[in-house]
Amino acid sequence: MRVLMLCAAVMLAACTPVSMLPEADRMNAVPNPFPYPGIYSATTKGGIMSYQLSADGRGLSCTRAINGRMAFGDAIYDGSRLRTEDGILNVIRATHDELIVEWAGIKPVTLHRMAEAPTTCRDFFAKGR
Repeated sequence: MRVLMLCAAVMLAACTPVSMLPEADRMNAVPNPFPYPGIYSATTKGGIMSYQLSADGRGLSCTRAINGRMAFGDAIYDGSRLRTEDGILNVIRATHDELIVEWAGIKPVTLHRMAEAPTTCRDFFAKGR
C-alpha cells in the first residue's frame, strides 16, 4: 500500500506544471515597474480574474473560481510574470488596453483595462491591503 501511495505521489508531482508548484518566495519577489497601471479584468470559464496594478509593479488580485470561491490577495509584477498568492502567471503581452497572461500552459487569457473594478472586487480594490 505504501508503494502504491508513493508511486501516486511521484506521478502527481511529475504531471504538475511548474507554475502550479508552491514557490516559497513567490510573494517576496522584487517588483518591476508596470508600464500600464490600472485595473484589468476578464471573464473566464465559470469565473473572473481581476488585477489592480500600480506603476511600481505592486498590486492586488481578485478572482472567482468555478465553484464560486473568491480569492483576494497581493500581486507583484516582476518584469515577465505576475505573481499572486494563488500562483504565477506568465505575462505574454501588456498594452495600454490589454494584459494577456497564461497560467500553467493553459490557453492565454486576455484581460481588458477597465475604468472601475467589477462589482465583486470593487470593495477590496478600494480598501487595498
